Amino acid sequence: MSKSKPRFRKESRARVSQLKCQPDPGFAGVAPLEITGRFTAMNVRHDVAKHRFMVQLPEGEAVLDYVPGPSGRVDFVHTFVPATLRGRGIAEALVKAALDWAQSQTLDVSASCSYVARYLERHPQRGRCLPAEGK
Repeated sequence: MSKSKPRFRKESRARVSQLKCQPDPGFAGVAPLEITGRFTAMNVRHDVAKHRFMVQLPEGEAVLDYVPGPSGRVDFVHTFVPATLRGRGIAEALVKAALDWAQSQTLDVSASCSYVARYLERHPQRGRCLPAEGK
C-alpha cells in the first residue's frame, strides 16, 4: 500500500506578507531577511560564500541554491524544503528573497530549478527567465 502525499488546502498555506532586511550581527557574511507569514516568522539568510538562500527552523533547513554565471547572470539550480515544512510558503519566500537580490544586483535570471521556473511563469511581473546555460 503506497503512502499518498499530504494535501493542503489553499487557505492553510502560509502567505508571505512582509519581506524586509534586518541586521543580524551573529551571522557574519550572511544577509538576513525577515519573512512573516500567517503561521510563522522566519529569517531568509543569503550565504554569499555558499551561493545559497536558506531558512533555518526547528524542523529543519530549507534552501535555494544558485550558481553565479558570466556577464551578470545567475542560475537558480535547486530548491529544497523538508517534508515536515512543505505547504507553508517557505519555498516561495526563498524564491522571492532570491529574486529581490538578483534584481538589486541587476542580474539576469535563469532557472534550472523547476520550482523557480514555475514561479516565474506564474509571476511574469517578477521578470523573465532566460534559458539555463548550456540548454
